[in-house]
Amino acid sequence: MMQNLSQVTNVQPQGSMSPLLLLIVLVILLLGVWMILRGLGKNRKKAEGGEASCGHCGYIVLGLERLICPECGNDLREVGIEKPRANDGKGLIVKGSILMGIVFLLVVLLWFTVA
Repeated sequence: MMQNLSQVTNVQPQGSMSPLLLLIVLVILLLGVWMILRGLGKNRKKAEGGEASCGHCGYIVLGLERLICPECGNDLREVGIEKPRANDGKGLIVKGSILMGIVFLLVVLLWFTVA
């Protein structure tokens, strides 16, 4: 009984990864790290271009007396006024974390095989 337990807990790598597969895993891992760091960096930046603009041509419409865009002539009630959105980077952090988790599972599955 004790001998069987030691065989189960002492799992050793059965083989080695090919250099090409190792390179692919490393590139995917670095991509995941880059995505997470880029997402964290976006949390510190302020929203860029924080001005409302015409939904058709992008002309900045702050301070207009009428709801007609002076650039394209469209009625802003019809084409809409685009509001700037803050990109906080949470999507990149989540995607990078998922990518790194997949790489980790891939390495474990490829490196350790159950005989």
